[in-house]
Amino acid sequence: MHRYRETTTTLGYWGGGKSIKFGLKQRSERRKISLLAFDLDGTLLNSSSEISAFNLSRIKDAVKRGVKITTCSGRIPAFQNMYLTQLNIQGPYVAINGALIPNGQCGELYAKPLHRSELAELCSFLNERRLHGCVQTKDKLYFTSENPRTRLVEQYNSLAVGKGLPKAPMGELATIMDKVDAIVYKAMIYTTCQSDLNMVSSFLDGQSGIAYTFSEPGLFDIMTRGVNKGLAIRKVADYYDIPFEEICAFGDFDNDVPLFEVAGTSVAMGNAKQELKDAATFITDSNDNDGVGKALEFLEQYFV
Repeated sequence: MHRYRETTTTLGYWGGGKSIKFGLKQRSERRKISLLAFDLDGTLLNSSSEISAFNLSRIKDAVKRGVKITTCSGRIPAFQNMYLTQLNIQGPYVAINGALIPNGQCGELYAKPLHRSELAELCSFLNERRLHGCVQTKDKLYFTSENPRTRLVEQYNSLAVGKGLPKAPMGELATIMDKVDAIVYKAMIYTTCQSDLNMVSSFLDGQSGIAYTFSEPGLFDIMTRGVNKGLAIRKVADYYDIPFEEICAFGDFDNDVPLFEVAGTSVAMGNAKQELKDAATFITDSNDNDGVGKALEFLEQYFV
């Protein structure tokens, strides 16, 4: 697979509004984009958890050109249904950092849940250390009491209800182990205290069957070992018979690194972590300034 990592190109902007110009060093390359993969939080979504009209219009233009699209998010299906509807995604999409790949009416392309024993240890750890946590099935999010992370779900639910779409259900984490049939794909631990960050990292590093990444500062995303967005996007590309070098991925944080490692073209948001910018092919504007749409206007020259 050909890699395009010689130079990270910052997409510069001059002029106001949506009128933009890209500063691009001319170099010899053969690039083709057949599949667009969008992270959601911090990338396609703005700070109000919405897809801007400009971003949506540019994505629809790409679809008209024959480009396939998918989301590649840490969110469960029930927590991204509104965006899937807006994007009219009918085929496979990546949920829960790659632990689940739903495929419309065809069921699931891939699923890798947490083992029950690992879940029990995680729940016990959260309870003993009195940390903010969440465990997730494909249909519901279970939170510890007074968890500040519920605000994001409440924001989503308010938007979804306004569009006549279902809410993302929430429940109490303390009840999950009583649900013997519950299939849990991911756990999350949230803390902003450095000593707690170190303690959580040390605990998770000692668990052989799980792996973790970060989707924002202080937020541990915990899945079965081997699960990541990179593996998942490979499966989506294989489904469409698209070479990996024709994938274009958009992201902003640590959990997007495996995605960038697979994609032939990668775009880091202006608000992305520096490590991701360093790994990207291009750097665009921020998620609050239509960075996705602006990048797509430039990248359309590479569409199929």
